Amino acid sequence: MRFTILLLALALGNAALGAQQRGSVVTIAVAMTDTTRQFQGLFASEIRRLGDVQVVALSENPTLVLSGVVICNPDCDRASTYSVALRLASPLSRTFARSIAEDVKTLFPSGSGPSVDSLAQVIYDYTGTYVRNNGTWVANWGRNTYERAVREMVRELDTDCFEKYRVLSRLSNISAKDTQRRQQVVREILAREWGC
Repeated sequence: MRFTILLLALALGNAALGAQQRGSVVTIAVAMTDTTRQFQGLFASEIRRLGDVQVVALSENPTLVLSGVVICNPDCDRASTYSVALRLASPLSRTFARSIAEDVKTLFPSGSGPSVDSLAQVIYDYTGTYVRNNGTWVANWGRNTYERAVREMVRELDTDCFEKYRVLSRLSNISAKDTQRRQQVVREILAREWGC
């Protein structure tokens, strides 16, 4: 069980640490190349309606980034459909780099080796632009149905992706001494097939 918890922490820890650092369960940046100038705002609005998911700028180190490209077919003046490509990704955070540095520091004899801050900076310098892809979706949405499709997509992201971050946030808030409760939450995470 300890090995499972360790793997889970390494694979998903960036999410929990990022959420804990920001004090919110999930923060998300919506960044789209949108020839219609409608979709970015529509996605951001629908995500805000969830209540516990905060839409932030890319510069605010979000937990997640929803990026996408929207193309009008045949053109924006006469669009009958919209081709949409979306990607949900988790950027590597400075907090996660620091947590790795703290683990690496334990490998050095006491009082020797570089400081945790130095290690964290080196780790972030080498990996700060990395992201973990949580999912990619491509769709063609009709002119009269795209708003409903965006609402459905956000509901799907909420159930299959954002909920995982909520559970991880709960895990990060449980005392390390409460092993029974922590194991219960880990079982909850492992028992479910997440969409991202």
